[in-house]
Amino acid sequence: MNLNKTKLDPIPRPLIIIGWVLVLGAFAPMLDSTMVNIAVNQLSHEFNTDLSQVQWVVTNFILAMGAAVPILGLVRRPFRR
Repeated sequence: MNLNKTKLDPIPRPLIIIGWVLVLGAFAPMLDSTMVNIAVNQLSHEFNTDLSQVQWVVTNFILAMGAAVPILGLVRRPFRR
């Protein structure tokens, strides 16, 4: 069986760097939300409240983090070089 193998062009270095920045930038919020979700049970005990109220607060925390990222990107725009 003869398969035609084509040589792929290498990915440009700036594109690889941008990809890694995006991956590492997305890692921190995912880690933060994971830690908060793991602590939900302990938070309900500490604040002496039921689980549904703590989940409501955690959901709002994650939504606020998600909304802050594009807003901070717009705030930073005038300071670019």
